[in-house]
Amino acid sequence: EVTSRLYQALLDSSPDDYIRTLVLLNDQVDLATMDARLYAEKASLERRAYEVITTLQDKAEKTQRNLISFIESKVETRDVFSYQSFWIANMLMVEAKPSVISEMMTRLDVGMMDIDALLELDRPVEESVGEVEGTETVEPGLRIINAHLLWQMGITGQGRLVLGIDTGVYPNHPALAHKWRGNHVPSSQAWFDPQGNTTVPSDCDSHGSHTVGTMVGRSLTTPDTIGVAIDAEWIAAKTICSSPHTANSIAAFQWALDPDGNPGTISDMPDVISCSWWDPNAGDQCAQNNIYRTTLNALEAAGIAVVFSAGN
Repeated sequence: EVTSRLYQALLDSSPDDYIRTLVLLNDQVDLATMDARLYAEKASLERRAYEVITTLQDKAEKTQRNLISFIESKVETRDVFSYQSFWIANMLMVEAKPSVISEMMTRLDVGMMDIDALLELDRPVEESVGEVEGTETVEPGLRIINAHLLWQMGITGQGRLVLGIDTGVYPNHPALAHKWRGNHVPSSQAWFDPQGNTTVPSDCDSHGSHTVGTMVGRSLTTPDTIGVAIDAEWIAAKTICSSPHTANSIAAFQWALDPDGNPGTISDMPDVISCSWWDPNAGDQCAQNNIYRTTLNALEAAGIAVVFSAGN
């Protein structure tokens, strides 16, 4: 299957253009069956995460070899500019000339191809500067969703970890700095930049700080409470900046499954991932072999909840 937007990109291209594509292989892990079995066996979260991660990695390692060999032969002729392998879904990002893309379309091991799409932020409908005088002890929106009632029951996010995939986070924000997990674990387990430009938190837009604040923000110096999970920690991935492609988000999702590189541990793995971005031209995102669905199914099978905003 080839998406209509990839066909259109090919029609609009010249022979020497490079087009970023996502190539999903036919051979995928049957996550639905695995998930059902793990539920039936009442598997612990540790076992669930380990089996999902290692099975996905094994599938990619064994089935991508032929396609990677083909791609690397095209790198030598400069028909492929770059490529990246993923195991969270058995797929690759391939930035190649139209002739290579057309050739991959005919391969029996390829199940679906799409554009490595440019993503867009889901911005608030209205923005305003907070007033110094009369600061709310609890933001009105938190009362609307009854977060304060959960706090009264002792449900505050204590011991939980959230991941924000967005534009990053301001490292010195007074409501966020003390809640970064990287304060007591290696930075590589608490911060992910697919471009490799940063090793500690930063924010290229402020949108990411805003959304992480909605998740966990809490000031230590004022009574103001900004976030929902007021006692949770946060980690973050900076994906929506100069190159907000889908592949960056896929890389962040994959990192989230195993930030410390040890599939036998889960303390590094977020309980929930929150996203305030979207792919405006993704078509049927619920299709069986859709790249997003395949990726999110892997996260949920490993025990991670994934939430997308509805207009912030």
